[in-house]
Formats: sequence, structure tokens, C-alpha cells
Amino acid sequence: MALSAGAKDAPNLDASHKNVSPKSHTARQTSKQQIRHRASVACASCRDRRIRCVVLGNPTECTACSKSGTECIIKNDDERRRPISKAYISHTAEEVAAVLSLPEAELAKYKNKAVYTPSFHLTQREILDAVQCATGTTDADWDIKTRDVNEVAREYEDKISQGDGVAPFIKFFVTHFLEGHGGDFNHKADSTELEKLEQLGLHKEDLVQAIKVTLQ
Repeated sequence: MALSAGAKDAPNLDASHKNVSPKSHTARQTSKQQIRHRASVACASCRDRRIRCVVLGNPTECTACSKSGTECIIKNDDERRRPISKAYISHTAEEVAAVLSLPEAELAKYKNKAVYTPSFHLTQREILDAVQCATGTTDADWDIKTRDVNEVAREYEDKISQGDGVAPFIKFFVTHFLEGHGGDFNHKADSTELEKLEQLGLHKEDLVQAIKVTLQ
């Protein structure tokens, strides 16, 4: 699944900081009741019928399935919960500097090999939680939708063919949450080697703080 979150009228942010997801979203003027229940999950029935899937009081089924008596099933939910490895550019720069600072004998071990130093190992939900912590917002301040990642990839493939310059980056992001697409390399990181690099200047990053710096 691909989780898309767009900020609404988030507090303590000016207009330039409301759009922290890959795709730009416009804040909507809605009532408190509507804002409270905007979060939606695309169940199998609503996806097949191509209608909006809205979840209100009962988080286990959408309004459409409740009215029709249809079992509300969410398929392929693993992708949304699968963590991926991420690193900021600054962290990557520190990694390169630390590796090149290794003694020659240690550095020789990396000849023709990759060095894996992920900053974070997170699911999409954990990323959103960190953004909310950094911005002082909650789910009520966001439009949250869950979609099949393959569906999203096809959508942006079409946009790429239409010349959309941003579409390749969004497709690149969402497909990395699929197993086997290279997004999760945490198991390849050697903790012993990471400790050596940390002694040479590689810092451990704080995601919330990194987001705050990005928004400044």
C-alpha cells in the first residue's frame, strides 16, 4: 500500500510549509466534523466499484460496505507496513568521509563493495508520525488515504509519459515500499562497521529534528 498524507490547516506553519508530502495539497475549508473523519482506507469493494472509501465511527468497515452489508476487506496491506531504509544527503556525505578516513587496511575491505549506513528504518506510518511530531499536528489535520502501491505506480507512469517532471520522483519513492525493490537494506548494514564509522564522524540522526531543519 502507498500511504498519502496531505496537510490541512496545520497549526504553527506558514503556507510554504503545509505541503510536506511529495505531492502538493491545498488546505480545504471543511467543518470540524468533516476534518475529524477524513481518514479513509481503500477497501476491496470500493476499489472494485471505483468509489470513495470513507471510514467514520467504525474503523473496521467503511460507510459503503456498512450500507450494502458487504464485508469490508483491505487487501495487500503489507506494503504500507513494510519498513524501508532511508538516509539524508548530509548523512551520506558523512558516511563517505568516514569510510575514506579508515586505515588503509580497513578501507581495502570495501574494494568493489557497497557500504550500507541507513539513517532510519521506517514504515510510511512512522514517517507520518514523525512529521506530525515535528509540526505539532495530528491525523485530524491531514487527508490520509491508503492506496495500492501498484495502482499509484501506474498512475505516475501515465504522468511520466505526459511529461510530468515530478512524477518520476514520486514513483521512485512509492515503489521502494515493495519487497524486492531495494528499499529495505537494513539487514545488510554491519553494526560493528557502523560503530567504527561513528567514531570517525558519522552521526546518528534524529528524524523529528531532521524534519524540523528541513521545514526551516
